[in-house]
Amino acid sequence: MGLGGPDLSGLGSTPCSFFGTVIMGDHRSTSTLPPVDPTALFPLTDDEWQHAVKHLSLTPQQTKIVKLILHGRRDKQIAKSLSLSEATVRTHLARLFNRIGVADRVELVLLVVACARRRRPSRVR
Repeated sequence: MGLGGPDLSGLGSTPCSFFGTVIMGDHRSTSTLPPVDPTALFPLTDDEWQHAVKHLSLTPQQTKIVKLILHGRRDKQIAKSLSLSEATVRTHLARLFNRIGVADRVELVLLVVACARRRRPSRVR
C-alpha cells in the first residue's frame, strides 16, 4: 500500500470512478447508497432546457443524447433507446465534447446546467 493511505481497492479503478458510479446510478455498485437520479440534483424547467439546447446549438440527435445523459443513461442504454450502435453514440459524444470544449460527461452536465441557469427567468403576468 505504500505511504499509509487508506485502502481504496474496493472503490473501483479510482475513487472518482466509484463516486461517479454511485452518482450515475449504476445498480451493480456495492455501495449501500441508493442510486441518484441526476435530474433530481439539477432539475431544469422546459424553458431552461430549451435555452441550454439553443445556447449550445445542439442538433436534434445531440439533444436526445444529452437528455438521456442527464437521466444517468450509459452509452449502451442510449444506443438502445435511440436505435443506434454504441460506436455511433460515442462518435456523437466525442464530436459534441470537442465542439463545446468539454472533456467528459461530468463537464457536459455542468455546462448544460450552467447554460440553462444563466437565462433570465420569464416574467409572470
